[in-house]
Amino acid sequence: MTALWLKPLPQNSVLNRIFVILLAAITLVSCDSSVVYSDYQDLSDNLEWRRTDVRSFEIEVAENLTPYEHQLIFRHATGYPYSHILLRITEVQPNGDVVTRDERILVRDEAGKFEGKADGDLVDITYILDKSRNFKSWGKYKFTVEHTMPRDTVHLALEVGMVLRKLSAEK
Repeated sequence: MTALWLKPLPQNSVLNRIFVILLAAITLVSCDSSVVYSDYQDLSDNLEWRRTDVRSFEIEVAENLTPYEHQLIFRHATGYPYSHILLRITEVQPNGDVVTRDERILVRDEAGKFEGKADGDLVDITYILDKSRNFKSWGKYKFTVEHTMPRDTVHLALEVGMVLRKLSAEK
């Protein structure tokens, strides 16, 4: 007598097909060995981002010979009232050097359609800060992100995040 859990599912079973599809999807989504850093931070329980609410990210760069893609993620609700978000990103390098850059990230196109990936009432925008960056040295890099919109409070801004992805040597 074969144990119930050892019996194979019939080949034409709908459940078998769903299981295989789900297993493949989970494998593809969850295993990205190129990501060396990923952090997302909530902005507020009140669905707003105040100018004084600066977010910090500390990224340990273990080796500086391979290029990295550096991404900023901005999540907002579909009622976000502006066509863009203005951000100031400050980087403190391991040697103490400070680099500041201002970015204007498009949230809606000219037709009013949201940029990024929408899932229900949430929209995630992945903005490439550096497509292929070689860090000057290894060590701890600190990044701060703050909005520089004309108003002190940006409503329906939910999260900001950073992702650092190691690029393959062939790129």
